[in-house]
Amino acid sequence: MAAAPTASLEGVVFDLDGTLLDTEPAYFAAYRQTALALGAATYTFEDDHILIVGSQEHAGAVLLVDRLRLDCSPEAFLAKRDEFLGDGFARAGPLPGAVDLVRRASARFPGKVAVATSSSREYLRSKVTPHADGGAELAEAKAALFGPFLGGEAAAGEGGSGPIAAADAVVVCGDDAGPGGKALASKPAPDIFLAAAARVGADPARCIAVEDSPAGVRAAHAAGMRVVFVQGDERVRAKDPAAAALAVVVATGLDKVDWDALLGGAR
Repeated sequence: MAAAPTASLEGVVFDLDGTLLDTEPAYFAAYRQTALALGAATYTFEDDHILIVGSQEHAGAVLLVDRLRLDCSPEAFLAKRDEFLGDGFARAGPLPGAVDLVRRASARFPGKVAVATSSSREYLRSKVTPHADGGAELAEAKAALFGPFLGGEAAAGEGGSGPIAAADAVVVCGDDAGPGGKALASKPAPDIFLAAAARVGADPARCIAVEDSPAGVRAAHAAGMRVVFVQGDERVRAKDPAAAALAVVVATGLDKVDWDALLGGAR
């Protein structure tokens, strides 16, 4: 597929989970722990992940409760799952190529790089803040990933100049209020991507979006953005080939994309 003309670009909008941050292990563990806690005899989430990837959370919970024949509501399933997620999010580090790409995009488009995530703002804080047991390496990795959004390296931890401040400045979450105080529609609706572009004052039609799910690809495309679809699991890519066809580039990882051709500018 042809690369986007770099001269016409003015910003980049990233998805977070599975695109920049390796939160998949946290989700897999939390869904497994939830199913077992609610009565499943044995359970692994790997196959069901393919069934619900890109779905709204409630719809996925409905499917899993029925599939596992659990004696609980979808709401109760999600509430129990949430008890297990925060710790795993705090332990999640950047995916290969993520830190370099964020740094490069921020240098190429200063102040015009944002994140559009379906995650709640509460969970965003768990993802941005390193776990206390992660040591200096994890803290430095998260600071390197989120710091460039402010135009410089942010210090790890809470505070006005740390990753939390960086996230609040440029990240739009799924539970943020949209125009007129209305809730933002979930992906594949374009709301979150449009809000992210507006947050940094970028024209959506002049942005590249980077996504790892078919629903996210559809959302960014509907927002008028040129989309890079980065997904290493062939089953996820094959689930919605029409969505993959909307992307200007499809790759198995961030480090497999020719960002020089897409973004231009210096590293």
